[in-house]
Amino acid sequence: MDAARSAARLKSTVRRAARTATDSADFRTHILDALREQVPFDGGVVALLDPAVRVPTAATNIGFDDNAGKLCAELEYGPDPDTFSFDELFRRPGGICSVRQVTGGRFRTSRPYREFLEPIGVDDDVRMLLRSRDGTCWGVAELSRSEMAAFTEAEIGILAAVLRDIGDGLRTSLLRQAAYTNSDSDDGPAVVIVDDHDEVAMTTPAARDYFDRLGWTASARPAGELLVRFIAMRVRSSGGGPVVVRARTLDGEWVVLRAVGTADGTGSPGVVVNIERAHLPEVVTFIAAAHGLSARETDVVRQVLAGRTREEIGRALFISPYTVQDHLKSIFAKTGMHSRRDLVARLAWSHYVPRLGDPVASDGSFAAASSG
Repeated sequence: MDAARSAARLKSTVRRAARTATDSADFRTHILDALREQVPFDGGVVALLDPAVRVPTAATNIGFDDNAGKLCAELEYGPDPDTFSFDELFRRPGGICSVRQVTGGRFRTSRPYREFLEPIGVDDDVRMLLRSRDGTCWGVAELSRSEMAAFTEAEIGILAAVLRDIGDGLRTSLLRQAAYTNSDSDDGPAVVIVDDHDEVAMTTPAARDYFDRLGWTASARPAGELLVRFIAMRVRSSGGGPVVVRARTLDGEWVVLRAVGTADGTGSPGVVVNIERAHLPEVVTFIAAAHGLSARETDVVRQVLAGRTREEIGRALFISPYTVQDHLKSIFAKTGMHSRRDLVARLAWSHYVPRLGDPVASDGSFAAASSG
């Protein structure tokens, strides 16, 4: 089968998965299976990102163990990030490259091969940015080969042809809710402490519950530790933080992970991560982006949530009421809503319905989990 036909078949499979997947995890599984059928690999991972901070919030992998994740974290967020990191890929055109393309004739002596690929038995590796049509990066992917021939230019071209379709699928599937439930969740503070060696020193029971609900699993470590490692190293690479990561649990609840650098009694730098239920203003831009809204449309949505009229929105945003109405028409089309009331209900449903059954405070709001 020639490359063009393979790319067309893969594109069709990806788009079908985007329509039919039950949730983001299901979509990622379908994508890895589809990629493997057209471009064989030994190890592969598709990770969902918070676009604002480019930190993984969930991942699905085939063939990678926890050691690979640990080495990848060092490559991405260590004190000396490599030219083959995803951050560097953001600076390259196309959003895809192989390690052999980056290193040229120096592949065997290059740092990514010596420090990352060779220790896990990988002989070639391709990295991809998964952007939606508006350019927002919703995820990254990595495919590796250990005992196969190196990735060809034709195979890289096949992968490049579906990057946008996968990005769109990650965006739309994020809003779908799986049938996952966790009736035994802990209501205590959800806190993780990471030491100066980026090892998890302490995890509260409530934090472990969130790890399970976020769907982050690892073969050799308790669920969630790899995610926290990425966040902690991002804090260090940003000079101590704070870093705020938004994510959605498998049962549809929006959460925020707040990480900040600290120091123990000896002055050794650590990182503390607090996991909390998100307030709607904290995730409205995320929800809006997942619906494909533009920045200006998101501004209008914020005003709608504040209960402002079309004229008040126009004055606040320095646009005419007619322009506000045009933005609202576009917002309704993208969200499938038909009125401001429907739009507010849709956003409230996405944010609050997963919390039905939680205790209600005296003012009628959901009682927040204790944060210690």
